[in-house]
Amino acid sequence: MKPVVAAVVFALFAGLVSGQDRLPKEDAQRYAKVCVEQLGSLSDAQIGMEVEPNRACAVRGEGGGVMVIPDKRLTAAKLDKTERDVVPVGQVWLRKWTVVAGGKPVPSDKLRVVTVNVDDKDRPMPLLLLGVRKKGTDLEMVFYAKDSEPLLKLPLKKVEFIQELPIELEWQRGEKNVDPLTLTVLGKYRVVLPITRQ
Repeated sequence: MKPVVAAVVFALFAGLVSGQDRLPKEDAQRYAKVCVEQLGSLSDAQIGMEVEPNRACAVRGEGGGVMVIPDKRLTAAKLDKTERDVVPVGQVWLRKWTVVAGGKPVPSDKLRVVTVNVDDKDRPMPLLLLGVRKKGTDLEMVFYAKDSEPLLKLPLKKVEFIQELPIELEWQRGEKNVDPLTLTVLGKYRVVLPITRQ
């Protein structure tokens, strides 16, 4: 691996910087390529994905980091026409963080943990596959870990937002060790994913 990529990955996931810090676009792209290359194809993926590392977004915060890589086929028109079938949205990669479900941190054995080798070190990182489907008259985002059923189902709220990337992240410090991670999709929808430090 090139030294520049290793340095970027280490800076993203070392967890030594407190407070929110969105990585520059070029750094997020380099790191996304490493993860996607080492992941390869998932034979048991619940949603078919064709991700686009060049449009990744990543943030680091207290004790960890998170990155989202959108699906190449993600468009506002597809989301607007969503019915019962799940529309692929992208991948979320976590480092030293886990998601919170039912008010409790999700343990590693319930997650799809992918070990990515960076700078000659194996780094275990939970991977979530994201999709959107219709629930009644509204849309919800589903988060798949390793089971066939979604780990989480969260409502999508409509927003009007101008953004550069298909999916953008914002991490904030929360209460009782649960932090809100906001995902804004195509400037039209927003969902808040509860996360905590592992």
